[in-house]
Amino acid sequence: MSPFILGAYLNKYLTFWVNKINNYSNLSACVLFFIMVILYCIDGLKHFIEPVPALYYIVDSISYEVQMFASLAFIILSFHSLFQRRLLHSVWLRLGQISYSLYLIHPLLLLSVTYLLLQKWQLFEIWVLLIPLTLGLSYVFYRYVETPINDYGRELAKKLKGKKAEVDNKKKTEEQVKIKAI
Repeated sequence: MSPFILGAYLNKYLTFWVNKINNYSNLSACVLFFIMVILYCIDGLKHFIEPVPALYYIVDSISYEVQMFASLAFIILSFHSLFQRRLLHSVWLRLGQISYSLYLIHPLLLLSVTYLLLQKWQLFEIWVLLIPLTLGLSYVFYRYVETPINDYGRELAKKLKGKKAEVDNKKKTEEQVKIKAI
């Protein structure tokens, strides 16, 4: 539930936070960005503090909430002019286009390629292979599956909308005939 609550909060107060973040200097925005990176990666820090059980328990119990807060801060920071320029780079825009295909394909590739190659290759080598493979197949999936399906869906929606308009017009005409008959 918490991602949805944070999304609703962000939706309600987005203008306030965007105005506030745009008042920050570039240096302040960068410092805040690096603090958020550290907070977002807090879950990975647990392995370094395992010898201190009390600290480990604290970090473990709050890590999800801290990561959600850091995600919210990343979204707000993306509206700062320093990051806006960088986020509009063609590489990020292209990655945004294929993001849904990437989301769908990456777990399948991650599991299957790791399973097939783990006995022969080191995990780092598999990751080096997986990144371009996932990006490439995501683009192919986007180009030849996702885009045609979206186009077909738009055409179907237009046809259905046209038929609905015809039915609505026919109902209006019938109602007018009934009213005139009365």
